[in-house]
Amino acid sequence: MKIILLLLLSMATMNGYGQPTEESRIPTINVLLTQYSPSALIEVKGHFRLFNPATYALVATDWTNRREIVRPSSKGLIFGDLFPGVHKIQILPTDRNGTILINGIQYNGIIEVEESFGALQIVNIVDTENYIRSILTTHFPSRQERSLAQTLAIVARTEAYYLIAHQGNVPWHVKAEAVGYNGCSTFLHNPIIDQSVVKTRGQILTRLGRPFATSWNRSEGNGIRLTAAATMAHQGDSPVKILKNFYPEAELKECR
Repeated sequence: MKIILLLLLSMATMNGYGQPTEESRIPTINVLLTQYSPSALIEVKGHFRLFNPATYALVATDWTNRREIVRPSSKGLIFGDLFPGVHKIQILPTDRNGTILINGIQYNGIIEVEESFGALQIVNIVDTENYIRSILTTHFPSRQERSLAQTLAIVARTEAYYLIAHQGNVPWHVKAEAVGYNGCSTFLHNPIIDQSVVKTRGQILTRLGRPFATSWNRSEGNGIRLTAAATMAHQGDSPVKILKNFYPEAELKECR
């Protein structure tokens, strides 16, 4: 049954011929979108399936273009219809260009909805490349020097890999509000960020072969100091040199 689960999850990142895409080989990160919510407006455009991860069973095999208020109940989740005994579902788009909107915000990947203590808990399972595009665009909406943007992409990816490796006893790695994650609604707002994420694809910092906690701040504290990093980038320093200045013991690793 677990094999069936893995096959279904991979469908969200397969092309029309059932072949894995580049995205399907990228690690995914679980982002908590909302917790203790009484309801949520969920709109799915294109074909999708509903899956019950608790039993490894399909709940709905081929739905199309659905827009419903999702609510919890003691008998099961209500997504237009009542699903008796089902208290957790995953929404898996099967169209390459399918989209999911939660309360009007668009997300890539898979959406997991769970009834928890009479309320909804919603998690977005998204590949790390789209995740860092979202958070970087939120924090840096204006254009940056390319070498600085590439530096920040590597730092953000390193932090994401670290969070994935250190998941606690909860079904998510990070809370959206804590990191400024806004799904894919911010994409293309800053083309320098988009290009920098692509340019540095799969690159992370490691210590003793493992990713570690990273951060950035304006002018002081641990991690990347943005004012100093921006000055180095303006002077023509490369991302490697900038990173070495703030993380002298770290090594740059390609995870491809």
